[in-house]
Amino acid sequence: MGMDSILFDCVKEVTPKLNPLLADGFAYEQMKMTEHYIDRVWKSVAESFVPGLEYCGYRRLEPWEEFDISVSKKTANSKNNKASFDIARSDFYMVEYIFKYNGVKLKPRHVLLPFVEPGGYITIGGGKFVIAPVLADKVFSIGLDNIFTKLLRDKIIFKKVDYQIVVNGEKTVATVIHSRIYNVPATKKVKATVRCEPTIAHYLFCKYGVTKTFELFCGFTPVIGDHTLEANIPDKDNWVICKTTGVKPRTYGKRMHETPNVYLAVPKDKWTNEVRDIVAGFFYVVDHFPTRIKHTPNYYDDTKLWIILLGSIYLSENVATGNLYNDFQPHIESLDSYIDTIVAEDLGDLGYHIKDVYQLFFLMIQMYTKWMINNSDDLATMYGKQLQVLYYVLMDITKAIFTTHFSIKATLKNRGILTERLIEDALKRGIRTGLIYGLNSSHGEVMSVSSPGDNKAFKVTSMLVPQQKSTKGPRGKDRGPVDDPTKVLHASIAEVGGYVNITKKEATGRSRLNLCVKLDPKGSILRDPRFVDMIDKAQELIK
Repeated sequence: MGMDSILFDCVKEVTPKLNPLLADGFAYEQMKMTEHYIDRVWKSVAESFVPGLEYCGYRRLEPWEEFDISVSKKTANSKNNKASFDIARSDFYMVEYIFKYNGVKLKPRHVLLPFVEPGGYITIGGGKFVIAPVLADKVFSIGLDNIFTKLLRDKIIFKKVDYQIVVNGEKTVATVIHSRIYNVPATKKVKATVRCEPTIAHYLFCKYGVTKTFELFCGFTPVIGDHTLEANIPDKDNWVICKTTGVKPRTYGKRMHETPNVYLAVPKDKWTNEVRDIVAGFFYVVDHFPTRIKHTPNYYDDTKLWIILLGSIYLSENVATGNLYNDFQPHIESLDSYIDTIVAEDLGDLGYHIKDVYQLFFLMIQMYTKWMINNSDDLATMYGKQLQVLYYVLMDITKAIFTTHFSIKATLKNRGILTERLIEDALKRGIRTGLIYGLNSSHGEVMSVSSPGDNKAFKVTSMLVPQQKSTKGPRGKDRGPVDDPTKVLHASIAEVGGYVNITKKEATGRSRLNLCVKLDPKGSILRDPRFVDMIDKAQELIK
């Protein structure tokens, strides 16, 4: 026995130590903060509530209170008008959120929140599932041809298109960043007349107009005029004169195109890549609406016009301008809530002190090309990422909170007045008790797993979900292209992933987590200093 004990001690000494936070299920520990996380979201949103509306906190209901609410007549079966209660086990519990308006307490909203067992197990409708952590970038995920930006309010995908403008008489290629932020409701979809993209510069113009956009973000006032600008501008050598190429854009359609008579001058000492790209974004819209934008200030600084043109891109020029403005002016207003205190904190951790979504848009114009170039060799790495659970599991609830907040503000604007009844109706429509019930159907991080043994680490807690798999797509449609650069071999898999624990569906080892990997308090992957040189040398050989 003495020899065996010495041998066991020697084996134990050289055996890598499992990270207990991971081996027992990362979701198990993270989901203990569910109530705090949703409360923090409410407090963040409450900072921009309509005047008089207050968020007063929450309380966890007792079992008998939850039962009474579940079987009340308001939740009764509409067919037989009888209250019912599902006796199949579901690992949810009910929380009551409390609000006041002008000091009057409103009817509380009840929401089911999930809890998990050790290992990340959760039972939904009698079926057993496992919540696996998602390996994700904190805010920005740089892909092959886009930058995915993860906000609490929504997810924004930025892309770019190269566009030619004439700069001091010479054709110049600029980068125009665009994103389809607005989700067109099925009831409003019509055949588009202009097949161009909504650019980020266009969004800046919708908020500030052209002149103020350049003043706020670029530090100068542009001069805009017609073809006489070039001849009449004083001290011409100190200005950069820009205009359209006059070529009909490929996405303009088959209609007759008119060359816009619009020129824009920029001080030479202010001419930078980001200024060039905003100018290109301006002419991109001008070229697609050549008869709508004139060279006089009341046109290019009219935010209402820019909003109508944005609506024309998403819908059609054939839609009445009044309807376009009424639909898209609230969309522009809703963007003010996209950067909340939680997202601002995450951006601050990355070194970007951003206060609103328009500063984020300008950052994207500044950094898009640089990030894409610098990241071309790092698409496949598992370093520099973070294990996340709460954001993905509770997405349906957080999205409903922001949507309800926007609905209340829209009600105030449309009616000119708010009452307790109107607010309660908006809360009732948006904050529904069973928001979490879609957890096992549309969430890629929630999956059904069977394990033949009692050791969770072999199969259950070692599961990992790549960020692009966090949303379940149609069956058989989520594998991606064979030559996907994010799936090529990378030495980081040896430290972060499961290169000796691969699955049939994911042969790269990225769907398994090394349970010995080190994390910081926020779940970010930390490299082990002992292996940095060795892994970096291995990566050079792989490249």
